[in-house]
Amino acid sequence: MIYRYPRDSSLPSNMFLALVVLAVLSLLVSGVLCGPSMNGLRVVGNQIRNGDGQVVYIRGVNRPGFEYMCVQNTGKTNDGPIDQASVNAMLSWNINTVRIPMNEQCWLNINNANPAGATYINALRAYVDLLTANNLAVILDLHWTATGNALADRQAAMPNSDHSVAFWTAVATAFSSYTNVILDLFNEPYPCFNFGSCPSYYQCDSGVPSSTWSCWKNGGSSCPGFEWAVGMQTLVNTVRATGAPNIILLNGIMYGGCLNGWLANKPTDTLNNIAAGSHHYDHSTCHDSACWDNYIGPLASQYPVILGEVGQQDCGTGFTESIMNWADARGVGYLAWGWYIAQCNSPSLITDFITANPTSNGLGFKNHLRNFNGSSPCSSNCPSTTTTGSGSSGGPVSGSCTSTPGCSGNSLVYTDGIQNSFDDWSWSGTTYSLTATNRVRTGSRAISFTPTAAYVAVYFHKVGAIDTSRYQGIEFYVFGSSENRVTFNVVTGQAGTKIGTYSLTIQSGSWTRNYADLTTIPAGMYDGIWFQNDGTAQPALYIDDITLVACGCGSSSTTTTTTTTLSSSAAAATRATSSAAATTTRTTSSSSSSSLTTGGAIGSSTVSTSSSPAS
Repeated sequence: MIYRYPRDSSLPSNMFLALVVLAVLSLLVSGVLCGPSMNGLRVVGNQIRNGDGQVVYIRGVNRPGFEYMCVQNTGKTNDGPIDQASVNAMLSWNINTVRIPMNEQCWLNINNANPAGATYINALRAYVDLLTANNLAVILDLHWTATGNALADRQAAMPNSDHSVAFWTAVATAFSSYTNVILDLFNEPYPCFNFGSCPSYYQCDSGVPSSTWSCWKNGGSSCPGFEWAVGMQTLVNTVRATGAPNIILLNGIMYGGCLNGWLANKPTDTLNNIAAGSHHYDHSTCHDSACWDNYIGPLASQYPVILGEVGQQDCGTGFTESIMNWADARGVGYLAWGWYIAQCNSPSLITDFITANPTSNGLGFKNHLRNFNGSSPCSSNCPSTTTTGSGSSGGPVSGSCTSTPGCSGNSLVYTDGIQNSFDDWSWSGTTYSLTATNRVRTGSRAISFTPTAAYVAVYFHKVGAIDTSRYQGIEFYVFGSSENRVTFNVVTGQAGTKIGTYSLTIQSGSWTRNYADLTTIPAGMYDGIWFQNDGTAQPALYIDDITLVACGCGSSSTTTTTTTTLSSSAAAATRATSSAAATTTRTTSSSSSSSLTTGGAIGSSTVSTSSSPAS
């Protein structure tokens, strides 16, 4: 990132082990440690998984300071507080990862960097210990470097043979036992510019000389004019020679924004524990979906990809929202720049380290993560009481931990309208309304669904996919009669391969709580949900208050709800039926048109349908 320096902040220059111990004890008492574990991180195919085998999606922030404060005569190792209160502020945004830019000379205690050596190392290591004690993964990034006796006070085009190898030998050794630490070997390589033959800064295609990627991988003589450069293969070998098994992150060229030659030049890793990194801003290389589709999407189908820096320098949110939505739909990780105090166009996310008040573009990032993950990383404050009542329209019904008043870990799908990045993909010919007012449980509107003598469905597609590592169930309420024969389905793929089918419990003349237990289906990311009839005409059914239930915030032990899971053969049969039904156009009963683009880990092809498959 090429950025303006933030203002200086007063803070302690060191963290001590006692602080970390106290913080951990405090967390154990308060019950904050929850959510998918960030320990045991490793690459499995194109995913990052934890020690429990769960898929982990990197969502986080950059925490600048350790790269520049130690070379600016501040007497400080970092910028801003690095205590539990500041970490709590981060956690309130639903992040799970913090990227820390570093300075090789401050770690190595050379070239008059100050503070440096043990002071710098102890402060950084204590901060890593504090973050990981809070179940946050850490990405350690070699950010500022310089050759010879020059002070590392800025970015360079490539790591150098003078100091970068020694830096990674020391850092990899220090953190080799940290399975929640990822090693980002060099911030933003841009060797092409040193050749004087680079295409436009905004270009990422065949115009980039192949020699650029050769320099990136091999360094030395492959980098004419700056043979001091050390290649990524050497740094990978350096890390593995220490015995460190950590995931290694390798950023592309063109200031990290171009991955067009990454796969062809990927260094050999004896552990095959390697991921691709890329940086994207509204003004930088590869800043639109066409480029992301061309160069990141295909790579993400083979290796994990982490967008290590994402930001917008006009203080808006349109670009960051676009790239995050794109990444969510493909299982690609991302971290926003930056968690520090500066003008929003730096870009900066916050105005205060402790309250975490967002800047204008920080607010967009914060809201996106809250919508993607639910409103908190876990449901430690979820009410456990059970309410009962008559179940009449608008009244309370049986169930626990419901969405009203709500658990802080839940994420709404529908209440008075579609919420949180869900889209209406209901089948053509379906008689339904998302704004019914004649039968409402809470608020002023509900969903009405009148099945006809054909297979029809009310279908809600999730932009970013439903992640079963974050949500354990789906709660909703129905009002109907014994004549209603409707199932609730969790589906994936454009044509709707059913992963789980759940039988609805309907009590005539009252609102009934239903709970679909997602722990009964294979873990993964799924594209949506639908309510489907059995191919017969039926009276109107009403549905309200659909909620993704997070992190233990709910129960499948309701009185009458039954749960079934499709067998693999049934799923295959449905998949075949679905494929056979795919044609060329899709229209809903409201005459709107939608292009169906697969999300999650399913692929990136596009298909449209004019009719919907039978069950």
